[in-house]
Amino acid sequence: MDKNKVEAEDASPTAAANSESSTKEANSFIKDSWITMKVKSSLFLDKKSPGLSVGVCTKDSVVTLTGHLHSAGEQIAAVKAAKSVRGVKKVETKGLTFDPDVVMRH
Repeated sequence: MDKNKVEAEDASPTAAANSESSTKEANSFIKDSWITMKVKSSLFLDKKSPGLSVGVCTKDSVVTLTGHLHSAGEQIAAVKAAKSVRGVKKVETKGLTFDPDVVMRH
């Protein structure tokens, strides 16, 4: 039996597994990017949400919102807008902060 042929046959399952893994990672990245774009669009179009004041990051279909808001109502609107996007599994809000006194000082 040809030594090169044996080595190629042994490498095939590994190469196929690596290729499949890379494809899954690429598909996940594309899906997460799509979700991020849709959430940002929803935030921007929703008159009750703070729009551009909220940062959006998506990993494995879990959306993380960040930023400084002026009220709990803005936070609720932002979460609602994010959850309305198809494919979102969960919305994390630990990165959102708000100071109700900010509105009163201005």
